[in-house]
Amino acid sequence: MAQEATIAFISGRWTKNKRDLRVVDDSEVVEVHNFKTDVATVERGFGLTLNLGKFESARVDVRLTVPCHVEDIDAADEFAKDWCSKRIKSEVASIRGGTGKGNSDKPNF
Repeated sequence: MAQEATIAFISGRWTKNKRDLRVVDDSEVVEVHNFKTDVATVERGFGLTLNLGKFESARVDVRLTVPCHVEDIDAADEFAKDWCSKRIKSEVASIRGGTGKGNSDKPNF
């Protein structure tokens, strides 16, 4: 199956007391299938609100839409779930200022 490079755009804004703590406006080149026929799409996402203490919180949402052939829906869903899981763990670690505690694969939500 032919693949081609495309750009995934990543954006986000973290604020505290109406001040920007971190603004992300980035892009990443990813390989996608070059479709010759009609496609299906799979959308997967995770979101959570982190308690930062002292009556402050941060909201994190990660969402990915993957185009795929109908016969590849299950594989595309698994890929999207894994990608979103890794990305949200990374964002949580970034907000918390580290990589999380211990060697567990689970984030410290």
